[in-house]
Amino acid sequence: MKKIIFILTLNSAVVFGQSANFDTSIKINTQVDSTSFKIGEKIDYYIRISVDNNYNIKFSEKPNFLPFEILESFKTDTINDTDKFSIVQKYSLINFEPGEFWIPPQRILFDNSIKYSDSLLVVINDVEVDTIKQNLYNIKPIIPVRRNYTNVLTFISILLFILFIIWYYMIYRLKGNGENTFNENESYYEIAAKKINQLKTITPKNQNEFKEFYTNLVDSLREYLEFQFQIPALESTSSELLIRIKVFTNNKKYKIANKNFKDLEKLFSKSDLIKFAKSLPSKNELSIDIKTISSFIEKVNDLYIKELELEIESQDLSGSNKEPKNTFQFKKVAYLFIGSILSILLFSFLIFGYYPVRDTLLFHPTRKLYKKNWYSSQYGSPPVEIITPEILFRSEDTLGITKFNFGDFGDSFFIELKFVDVIKGKQVSDLNTLLNNSLEKLQGLGAKNILMNDETFTIKSGDTGYKFFGSLDFSENNSLIRSSFTSIVFPYDQVTISITIISVKEDRYLDKVEERILESLNIIKEL
Repeated sequence: MKKIIFILTLNSAVVFGQSANFDTSIKINTQVDSTSFKIGEKIDYYIRISVDNNYNIKFSEKPNFLPFEILESFKTDTINDTDKFSIVQKYSLINFEPGEFWIPPQRILFDNSIKYSDSLLVVINDVEVDTIKQNLYNIKPIIPVRRNYTNVLTFISILLFILFIIWYYMIYRLKGNGENTFNENESYYEIAAKKINQLKTITPKNQNEFKEFYTNLVDSLREYLEFQFQIPALESTSSELLIRIKVFTNNKKYKIANKNFKDLEKLFSKSDLIKFAKSLPSKNELSIDIKTISSFIEKVNDLYIKELELEIESQDLSGSNKEPKNTFQFKKVAYLFIGSILSILLFSFLIFGYYPVRDTLLFHPTRKLYKKNWYSSQYGSPPVEIITPEILFRSEDTLGITKFNFGDFGDSFFIELKFVDVIKGKQVSDLNTLLNNSLEKLQGLGAKNILMNDETFTIKSGDTGYKFFGSLDFSENNSLIRSSFTSIVFPYDQVTISITIISVKEDRYLDKVEERILESLNIIKEL
C-alpha cells in the first residue's frame, strides 16, 4: 500500500512540474520605446518571453489594447538556444487622446495554461500651439490684378468679321444681289428658260421621276420670281405663292389674264398631288404644264422689260441719272462694313472702357510707354537700381557730375538720374539748401511758375531722402505748358544722388509710370 501511494505522489509531482503554471523559468517582460509620446505618434510595444521548456506558445488573435488602436501586428519572432527559448511579439499602437493611459495586460497561452503580461503606463502629450510666440502680421491687402483683354478683343473682332462675311454671303449672294449666284452673262429669264428646255427632254417613268420633274418645273418659276423681283417664292407654299404673284402683278400694274392665273393654280395643285398624294399625270399633261410655266414667265419678263424701257426714257427726258446698281450695292456693303466696325467699337467700349480703347486706337504715346516691356538696370556708383520704360542713356559728364537721361526737358516725359561728387567738408544735407538747389536746377532747365512741396522718401534699402514735388510751366511755341515734377535727393558723404521726373500734367498714364519707377528705386551700397 505504501508503494502505491509513493508512486502516485511521484507521478503527480512530475505532472505538475511540467505545467507552465508551476514553471518558474518562464519570464514575461513588456517594453515600449518611451513612456511619453506625442498625440498621434506611433508606439512600438514589445512582449518578450524567456523560457527553458519548449511550450506551444500562442498570443491572442484579437488582442485588446483599448484605449489604444492597433496600427500593425507583427509576426512572432522565436530564438532557440541550446537550453533556452526566447520569443518576441511586437505591436504598433497609436492614441489620439492626451492623458495618462495603461496598456492593458495581454493574454498568452502556454500549451493549456494561461499567463498575462504586465500592464504599462504611457503618457500621451498634446501638441502645444502657442500663437503668442509667433510673429503677428497685418492682413494682406487686396492686390488689384490688371485684366488683360487682348485675347478677348481679338476673339470678338474675328467673330464679328466672320459674322459679317456670312451675313454678306446670305443676303447678297443667295438673295439675288446682281448676278452673283449665276452666270454673269445670263439673265434670270434666260436661266429659267434653259431649265425649262432641259425639262422638255425628260420623260418621267415612275412616281419618283414625276415628283422630281414637277418640283424642278415649279422651282424654275420660284427662282425667277425670287431673284428677279425679290419675292420670297422659295419659302412660300403653293397657295401663298399664288397670292404673292397676284399682289406683285397688281402693284406693278402688269396686265395678266385671269386664265393664266387659273392655269397656274391648276398646275400648283397638280404638283402638290404628285408630291404628296402620289398622283400620276398623263404624258399629254407634261407638255401642257411646261407651256403654262414657260408662257407665264415669258409674259412677266416682257412686261418687266417694257417697264425698264419706260424708266430709261423718262430719265433721258428729265435729264436725271439714276444711280447705277453697282454703286448702290457698293454703298450697302460700305454701310454694313461701317456698322460692323461700330459694333466692334461698342463692344470694346463696354468691355474695356472708353479711354483704353480710344487711347489704343489713337496710339496714345504715354499709354504705349506704360504698357511696353520695362527694363531693370543699375546706373552710377554706388549703383542705383531702377526699372524704367526705356534704358537711360549717359550724357556728357562734367567734372564731378554724372548724368543718365531719357527724353528732353519739354517732352511729355523726362527722366534724369544725377550723381554729384561731394567735396570733402562741403557736404550739404539740410532741407532748405537741397530745396533751393532743386529750384535752381529746374529754373536752369527753363521752368517757370514753380510750386513745390517736400516730404521724406524711403527706398527699399531703408535709406531716407527728400522728395520735392509740385507743378511748373515751360514755354513752347509762345505758350505755357503745365507739367508735374518729382525730384528725389539722397545726400551721402561722398556723393549726392538725385532722380528727377517731369511729365505733362493731367495725363492718365504718366502718374502710373512715375509711381512704378519710384517704387523700384533702390541704392545698392554693398555688392
